[in-house]
Amino acid sequence: MTPVHSMIAQATHDKTAHKITLLHTNKTLEDAPCQDEFEKLAKVNPNFTFIPVLTDSAPDGWRGERGRIDEAMLNRHIPDLKAPIYYLAGPEGMVKAMRQLLVNMKINEDNIRTEEFTGY
Repeated sequence: MTPVHSMIAQATHDKTAHKITLLHTNKTLEDAPCQDEFEKLAKVNPNFTFIPVLTDSAPDGWRGERGRIDEAMLNRHIPDLKAPIYYLAGPEGMVKAMRQLLVNMKINEDNIRTEEFTGY
């Protein structure tokens, strides 16, 4: 999450006009690094939308998304799915699955960037 956090923090500092949406998925809230920091950045940067996603259990009162990221979830949060450049980072299986989802949705492959991390 360090590179993603750095990019969003710098965009916030520079007050860029770029629209940034982060769907940050984790199994549980305890597994989710940087949640508080992303929430703070979203409050001060009107161009940054933070969407926390939990795939396993969510605490009572959870206001983020639940389940795996799918086409319906992306449609709820991204007005024009063909417009963004997608940055996918995380465990190899998740990155490959997300990339395939985007390809199946007819997203231009030139607009998909991936980074796989091992050791999860």
